[in-house]
Amino acid sequence: MILSNLKIRKLEYKRIFLFIAFVLVGFKVSAQDNLVEIPDENLRAKLEKDYSAYMKDGKLDTIKAKDLYGELNLEYSNINDANGISYFTNVYTLKLGFNHLTTIPDISRLTNLRLLYLYNNNIAELPDLTTLVNLEDFQVYNNQLKKLPALPPPSANLKTLSCGNNQLTEMPDLSGYVNLEILVAGNNPMPVFQNVSALKNLKQLHLNHLGLDTIIGLKDLNFLEVLFIQGNNLKDLSDLKANTTLKVFNVSNNKLSSLPDLLAKFNLDNVNISDNYLTFEDILPLKNHPQFSKFIYTPQKPFIIDQNLELKDQTEPFIYDPKVDATLPVTYQWFKNGIADNTNKSSALTLSPLTPEQSGEYYQEIRLMALPSLVLKSTNLVLTVKPCIELSYKSINILSENCKEGYSIELQGVEYKGGTPPYRFGIKSVTKADTLTLDNFHYNNLEAGIYKFTVNDQFNCKGSTSSFTLQKPKDCQAVFSPNGDGYMDSYFIEVPGKIKILDSGRNLIRELVAPAVWDGTKTDGSMADAGYYAIVVDENKVINITLIR
Repeated sequence: MILSNLKIRKLEYKRIFLFIAFVLVGFKVSAQDNLVEIPDENLRAKLEKDYSAYMKDGKLDTIKAKDLYGELNLEYSNINDANGISYFTNVYTLKLGFNHLTTIPDISRLTNLRLLYLYNNNIAELPDLTTLVNLEDFQVYNNQLKKLPALPPPSANLKTLSCGNNQLTEMPDLSGYVNLEILVAGNNPMPVFQNVSALKNLKQLHLNHLGLDTIIGLKDLNFLEVLFIQGNNLKDLSDLKANTTLKVFNVSNNKLSSLPDLLAKFNLDNVNISDNYLTFEDILPLKNHPQFSKFIYTPQKPFIIDQNLELKDQTEPFIYDPKVDATLPVTYQWFKNGIADNTNKSSALTLSPLTPEQSGEYYQEIRLMALPSLVLKSTNLVLTVKPCIELSYKSINILSENCKEGYSIELQGVEYKGGTPPYRFGIKSVTKADTLTLDNFHYNNLEAGIYKFTVNDQFNCKGSTSSFTLQKPKDCQAVFSPNGDGYMDSYFIEVPGKIKILDSGRNLIRELVAPAVWDGTKTDGSMADAGYYAIVVDENKVINITLIR
């Protein structure tokens, strides 16, 4: 069958139309292929808001994304997933700080990147960065990194590396990064740091709170301007002696007992030397440095004195002198158990005689009028003074108790150590001055009250035990006769509290704090008359008692 020319032309037009349609459809599919989903809705919203030219129908146009040559700022956007940023292959600056990222996608194609800011996230792992040969500033502080990623090669131009406040236990070898000017690595569990002597162009070094005992290579950092090394265990910074470029010097909370010559550093402006073991001699010359706009020197750590001393009591004076700051006109103040001893203004602690009652915690404070805000305080000296005779017993055997004749007791298992015989043993009432001599650790006619077991030797060396109490015998009448005959001479008030003793006319004649013994005297020391009395405990309980003459 032969077709006419008209039909042939129609067929050719139809073929051309189908071809054009096919091409157009093909173009549409290809265009759709350039659009990718952004899985994180907050990242998507940020791009729609601030970078809408690179978005279409809620998706990222990957071809257009290559046209961004400046800054991609995605900070403070609540982003959890940064997938999609890898298409911005020509940006110079990438800011992802202050989000909720735990990692970031592969950014190896962002070879023009100069500034990479990932701080203040929760990043635990990062991709390889070796292809980022133009990277100058890499900041990843305040994250959860245990290891830094592979960095751009040393031949690159990395000037700032900030990785403080992570979980880093070590750093990659930085000796080849000679262009590095700022290194921030503080607040990491990294108690040993590599030699920094090769980083000769370093201007800022932040190695604070690492627990370092030493920093090797400081003497070679001739351009160092800012040094933050607070919160370590450093004892010696003499390597900084020749440096003349320092402007900021923070060495607080270390173990320094001396400083390099800061007066020779004329550029120095900001200084913090607090919480070390520095003295007035170290600090006073710096107080008037003409360049210091900020100078923090207080407090200082307590200077160390003996921690524990155990002595025996003695009549000769005990003298302890820490000998601190004796060359300046300082004032001294000693404290016992936190209370100032205003009788002792000497540099030495003097105790005379030395008795067990002087046991306690002592410390010294030193002041200098020229530095009124600084108080040098010592560590605590725990002083234990034991009796020159150590005395003890295992038990008290009560042989008898009688309302009139009192107690008959025997001390069993008596042990004593020290002193020079012969010894004199006794029972001493806590409320009276006299001591009752014992015969073979046996004593009769003891009134109810509080007592101690005591001993003296031939040189009057003394010892005693803790106190013990003899309660009033049961069913005894509240009667006593303070006539000095040794029988019922006092009345023991067992119930603890504030005591008021009233006569029969309700007049107050005596006040005591119980447990206590009333010996029949008034407040003025005179003897009360025979008669009836009321013992009032804490304005509540009343004990009626009869005093017989």
